Amino acid sequence: MSTPYNGRWVGAAVPRKEDRRMLLGRGRFVADLTRPGLLHAAFVRSPHAHARINAIDVTAARHSPGVQDVLTAVSLGDPYLLSLLEREEFVPTRMPILAGDKVRFVGEPVAVVIADDAYQADGTILALDAEIDCDTGAYSAFPFTCAVEPLMASTELPGVYKVPAYRARGRAIATNKAPAAPYRGVSRPQIVLVMERLMDKAAEALTLDPLAVRRRNLISAGDFPYTGVNGITWKPGRRTTLVAPSPTPVTWPWW
Repeated sequence: MSTPYNGRWVGAAVPRKEDRRMLLGRGRFVADLTRPGLLHAAFVRSPHAHARINAIDVTAARHSPGVQDVLTAVSLGDPYLLSLLEREEFVPTRMPILAGDKVRFVGEPVAVVIADDAYQADGTILALDAEIDCDTGAYSAFPFTCAVEPLMASTELPGVYKVPAYRARGRAIATNKAPAAPYRGVSRPQIVLVMERLMDKAAEALTLDPLAVRRRNLISAGDFPYTGVNGITWKPGRRTTLVAPSPTPVTWPWW
């Protein structure tokens, strides 16, 4: 039994019109619409609550396949929104559409990537920021554990992926565990696991295929010789072809 509408929304039974098509899977959202020449926009947002923006380097993003443009406050002429109220005591405050020289809340947009599809707008690594703690045990086998371990982990974390901007801080931490000694493949099992989990988490957050995200960011044949942001130069290899056989084993139920 519905309550007659008496001019007030609180407590009123508001007729719903959209439920049936939603429940039947017939709903249409903006992401479902396609038009010739349609482009997709992805916003790059601040991870910090309050920080200054010294510069935004969009060179790598603009040269990514499928990317049509990358917009910032500077390129748009510092556009803003302004709320107005015709009262003497009201002081209007500008709210930038894209942050210019400072961000003031987590999630504030700082740039917009315009691409042919959402995969290209969202699926490319823009930067990597890492805090790496290495457990060296109760005793240090200097320099192999307390120095080489965090150095190698920090230097080689990007691995076989193209990371245009990278910052890392590595620390060796003494703990009440058995000491570590020099070993081959310093830090590699750990950093490979970290990067692969980052690929999975990015794909999950963006609802993309994990293998597609990996292929998009792998150092490809046309990139060699490739010198990464960490100063490491890679020789030619066929890393993208090695990803192809992966879908079968990693989807086994017991994996």
